[in-house]
Amino acid sequence: MPLSPRFTKLLDSHRAELEHLRSTLASRTDPHDAIDLDHDLGVVTFRYRGRDLWQGHAILLGRLHLSAESFEWFADAVAQVPANVRAATPEFSEMQLPVISEADAAVLSDMVAHFRKAAGVLRRHEGPYISFYALHPFDDSQASASSAARQVEWTVPPPAVESLPPQRIITPTAPIRRSDAGRDHRSEPPEPVLRRVSSPPPLSAGAAGRAIRQPDRELLTPLAQLAVKAVDRALPGGFGQVLMTLVVDNHEGKIGIAMNIVASDRRGDLVSVDNPSGLFDLVASLLRADALSGNGRWGKLILRVRAHPAKLVMGVEVRS
Repeated sequence: MPLSPRFTKLLDSHRAELEHLRSTLASRTDPHDAIDLDHDLGVVTFRYRGRDLWQGHAILLGRLHLSAESFEWFADAVAQVPANVRAATPEFSEMQLPVISEADAAVLSDMVAHFRKAAGVLRRHEGPYISFYALHPFDDSQASASSAARQVEWTVPPPAVESLPPQRIITPTAPIRRSDAGRDHRSEPPEPVLRRVSSPPPLSAGAAGRAIRQPDRELLTPLAQLAVKAVDRALPGGFGQVLMTLVVDNHEGKIGIAMNIVASDRRGDLVSVDNPSGLFDLVASLLRADALSGNGRWGKLILRVRAHPAKLVMGVEVRS
């Protein structure tokens, strides 16, 4: 995907600033013969002959998937890009950009680092990715702000289940498109193991022949809230995305319900999260209410929650 005319125009107007960004980092760190990155602490150290040259915060901006040449912004990487620029520039308004080169990914990261008032950008090969990190001095308030909790609100009434603090928002989006064969499938959660329940939720007669659609928003929101709360407990440092898979299987009068929650941590690595207490009861209530609403009998539901600068965005896909 070539860079959009809007971004090209933006690049032309900020070339001097981007060159200053690159030259400033070079003046602080060259020559160096080693770069140590502590992912857990988010600290980078440039060294030369065993001597520390420069240290600072390293904040993951995005990753280029080498196999698919797709680039994905991480969590709230573009939060400090002006709102009007984000809205008008496709490269900043979409979380994932298909078919993009390493050079384009680098210049996009440099632009975001400029708006974040960073000291530079670190590019690292990490397995199947090339990762881009914004570098900030330890006394930089921009880096501290990146780690602070976002002050946002739910836009829906809190559910009956124990809910998240009221500074979160979940907004439904279009259905998630199924991954194609060339995409990195590590963003997909592993298949869960079915758990049979002897007292299945009652489904109205004829549901098997009905058209399948997404369950209503008010049914899915409590599920997303509970999953996000479990992830918040497991990853106190923040997350980029939550993936939850729900499988429902009818067999000889018994319904098998299986759930799996996976989230990406601040490094972008996938972490399996234990199902929180009350999740099976909540899913049983969802199935019962969904059937009574007239929906058909779907067999699999994939729920994705992405962390955006001021909200959590929910996407849903159902399969037969």
